Amino acid sequence: MQFVFDPAFVVTRQRDKLLRGLSPEARVLNLGSGAKRFGSHVVNLDVEVFGHVDVVGDGQYLPFATEVFDLILCEYVLEHVPSPELMVKEIIRTIKPGGWLYVTIPFMQTFHGNPDDFQRYTTSGLSALFRQLETVECKPYGGPTSALCNMVKEYLAFVFSFNSVFLYSILSQLFILFVFPFKFLDLFLSRSINAHNLSLSLYLIGRKPGRQEEDAENRREAR
Repeated sequence: MQFVFDPAFVVTRQRDKLLRGLSPEARVLNLGSGAKRFGSHVVNLDVEVFGHVDVVGDGQYLPFATEVFDLILCEYVLEHVPSPELMVKEIIRTIKPGGWLYVTIPFMQTFHGNPDDFQRYTTSGLSALFRQLETVECKPYGGPTSALCNMVKEYLAFVFSFNSVFLYSILSQLFILFVFPFKFLDLFLSRSINAHNLSLSLYLIGRKPGRQEEDAENRREAR
């Protein structure tokens, strides 16, 4: 769970469950890792040099062989990529048959450039983007209240910054103190069947079909 003063209430149990379920020999790629480190078996890749980054590279052109990873983590990265289809193609190429993907992406979230911010996806849009994988789960990650908290603190910063970029950057952090307690409503609200319609962000768990599954699908398409 994220730091208590963050305006978003998110739970990482799905990601952590995937990591725990792998064998000790499994290979994992944390794509766009930043400074996070999940273990010695996880390869951290980022476009910049941070602590714990193992490989500096572009996720749209991954410097790895085909079908080498049992799991790829891609958390809040795709919105920063101008051509996400290229990164998706590389992700699918480097996952082993039967391997897994865990991805998170904003939906009802305000602009957050790092260094830029290009797109948002719905649950159906995210599943379509990874249509070559079996979508195991695609659900809210940061529910409706988190989206509202994010909007309110940004709106207040916008109104009271009086067109100052510097003041806006300060106030957008300061106003978190007024809105963050409400985010805990998402402990319940994010479970609603309608929560994906206005959630802050989404997560998708995908699985790449195994060899036998691919062969069976190809035979069905050939008929």
